[in-house]
Amino acid sequence: MNVYTDLIRLLKDDAVSGVEGKPTLKQRGDKGYWYAARRVGSPNCAAARRQH
Repeated sequence: MNVYTDLIRLLKDDAVSGVEGKPTLKQRGDKGYWYAARRVGSPNCAAARRQH
C-alpha cells in the first residue's frame, strides 16, 4: 500500500509543479476552488508605465 500512496503523492507533486503563480484558495459557499494568481506583464512594462 505504501507504494501506491507514494505514487499518488509523486503524481500530485508533479501536477502542482507546473503551476505558475501563487496558489490562491477562493471559498464559494461550502466549496473551495484553487486558482493560480500571477501577474500579467513583464518588469519592463512596469518600468515603462512609471516613466509616463
